[in-house]
Amino acid sequence: MGNIEPFEDMSTMEFGEVDKLLNDVEPVLIQLAGKYLVRQPTIERWHWDEPDLTLSWIGLDGIHRNIHAIVENGLTSILVEVNAWRDEDMEEAKTRVRRWWNTDIGVIRISDRRYLKAEDLNKTIDIAFQTVVSWDKGNLKYQTFISQSLMVR
Repeated sequence: MGNIEPFEDMSTMEFGEVDKLLNDVEPVLIQLAGKYLVRQPTIERWHWDEPDLTLSWIGLDGIHRNIHAIVENGLTSILVEVNAWRDEDMEEAKTRVRRWWNTDIGVIRISDRRYLKAEDLNKTIDIAFQTVVSWDKGNLKYQTFISQSLMVR
């Protein structure tokens, strides 16, 4: 899954088709945020080199989470992945570390007529949400040192 090639030169027709697909996905993400009372959700939409939609929020546990829907090259499918991360100061090292995890949830096939089956889309997005909200700090198995921390004493 998830071997995505960026769009090279998107024609006006492809741009319109991508926009239609993103228009199909966006309300599903908005409804999901309302259904599960997601705190302060944001939706980011991108059209060009990697057309996608991302629903992001921060849980009560301080973990940042998102559901990322990416239109794959050739308009053949939409890859849905989830990500979670938490940034922490490491006082002894005077640095900041990001603990994170991500996984691909599924691929939603797009018909020849650029049609997404609502049932497939809703099911995949719901699985994505259930997966990412089930993760706690212990699931964030990767870490990246991201900066020197400006820690106040």
